[in-house]
Amino acid sequence: MSQNVFTQITSAEFGKLFEQYKPQFVMVARSYVRDAMVAEDLVMDSFISFWENRNKTEIVQNIPSYILISIKHRCLNWLRDQSIHLKVQEDIHSTALRVISSRIATIETNDPKGLYAEEISTIIKRELANMPSKTRKIFLANRFENMTYKEIGEKFGLSFNQVNFEIRKATQILRLSLKDYLPLLITLAIWKFLL
Repeated sequence: MSQNVFTQITSAEFGKLFEQYKPQFVMVARSYVRDAMVAEDLVMDSFISFWENRNKTEIVQNIPSYILISIKHRCLNWLRDQSIHLKVQEDIHSTALRVISSRIATIETNDPKGLYAEEISTIIKRELANMPSKTRKIFLANRFENMTYKEIGEKFGLSFNQVNFEIRKATQILRLSLKDYLPLLITLAIWKFLL
C-alpha cells in the first residue's frame, strides 16, 4: 500500500487503512489536544479529507504518514484556535472583573443615607417655604412636633377634617416634588428598619 497513487487506492484498501491506523492516530491526536472527542473528530476529518481529495493530490509514498501529518496540522490549528478563544475569554473575564471591582468600590465608598440627603433636604425646605403658612405650620406640628390631629386642631382652632385636609395637601406637594427620590427613600426606610 505504501507505493499507491491516490487515484489507485480502493475503498476496501482505504477501509483497511482506516481500521488499522485510526486507534493509533486517535491516541496521537489525544496526546496533543487532551480531549478524546476532539481527537476523534480531528482524526476522522483527516481521513475524510484524504479520501475526498485523493484524486487531487500527487502521488503519496506513505499514506499513513501523510494522514498523520494532516492530523498533526489539524491538532495544531485546533490548539491555536483554543489559545485565541481562551485569550478572548480571559480578556472578557478581566474586563468584567474590573467592572465588578469598580461597582464594589462605588458601593463601599457611597453611604446610601448620604447620597441624596442634601438634595432631598433642599427640596423639602423649598417646598415647605412655598406652602401656604397654615398648611406648613400644621404639617410641621404633625411631622416634627409629633402632635396628633386633635392637638393640632385645638392649637389652631380647626376641625379634625380640616387638619387632615391640610396634612394631605402638604404630603401631596412633597410627594410630587420628591417623586424621583421615592424609590430611594423607601429603600433607606427599609434599611433603617432592618438595621
